[in-house]
Amino acid sequence: MPMYDYLCNKGHETEVEQRIVEDSLTVCPKKGCRSTAKRLICRTNFQLKGNGWFSQGYSGSSNMAPPNKADKAKAKAKKSTETKK
Repeated sequence: MPMYDYLCNKGHETEVEQRIVEDSLTVCPKKGCRSTAKRLICRTNFQLKGNGWFSQGYSGSSNMAPPNKADKAKAKAKKSTETKK
């Protein structure tokens, strides 16, 4: 479940785990505080890891990762063997 940050009028900042379909909190969740609270816009921890994202072309040709030295050497060797045939 996603975590949401809230800030109340008295300055309490709280992180709350909620389902996406749940409504935003309107009252500060701190014990004893009954002031209004607003949901903050925060950074997410979503990351795409691994080389499959780039190697499979999901990001488009303009965003492809540049080939490393080993890949360049393999391509050069393949090209030279093709020209000899």
